[in-house]
Amino acid sequence: MKYFDLSNKLAVVTGGARGIGKAMARALSEAGAKVAIVGRTSNILEETAEELSKETNGTVLPFAYDVTKEESIKEFVTDIHEKLGSITILINNAGKTVRKSIEELEPSEWDDVMETNVKSVYMMTRAVLPDLKEQQGSRIINIASMASEVGLPFSTPYGPSKAAVAQLSKQLAQELSPLGITVNAISPGFIKTPFNEKALENPILLNKIKNSNPMHRIGQLEELIPAVLYLASPYSSYTTGQNLIIDGGTTSHAF
Repeated sequence: MKYFDLSNKLAVVTGGARGIGKAMARALSEAGAKVAIVGRTSNILEETAEELSKETNGTVLPFAYDVTKEESIKEFVTDIHEKLGSITILINNAGKTVRKSIEELEPSEWDDVMETNVKSVYMMTRAVLPDLKEQQGSRIINIASMASEVGLPFSTPYGPSKAAVAQLSKQLAQELSPLGITVNAISPGFIKTPFNEKALENPILLNKIKNSNPMHRIGQLEELIPAVLYLASPYSSYTTGQNLIIDGGTTSHAF
């Protein structure tokens, strides 16, 4: 359908080399957008960009930059302008966690998670805002998490960082929507990706996750990606300041 046609759009996906980021980049390219995937590991970025370009017959380019460093972000913006042009869709997906108890967690590890998950959203948005203000129908999509709504043990900094992403999306929506830029968050639940595939081989963990939601199963990437396409498309022109939770109903019940 024409409303999901993203031709003549340039999308940036941070953390775009693997998992959810890679799936989003693939879908955006299939919809006609030029796509820049951003991350720190150049060889993986290059492999992913080449793979997706061939699969989609589109333009997917790798950009090896650190989205937690202001100078690196400035260099990225200059680089993408030279190679692809002005940005119309920004997807802040870069994220990490540390699986430790609060007693084991070092302050430096807390800071690292907060810089990657929260500060990068602020800095990337600030850096590309001049582009977004110039383009019609600009979009910002921030990837939060179901953990922004519920507590997860032994993941002390992750939930608070993703709650901050969800709240920052609302704040930015109030500020930027009058300029024609919609800002929304997506909070995935347990979605099967290559990143967590090994962990899900543990039958105890798998059953615990399945029993945590009324659908009694793990989500699939293809069940998450349509939400990204919707929020990136003209269909979402009256949707802003929202946190779309895609978790199989995990956060909808008390018992």
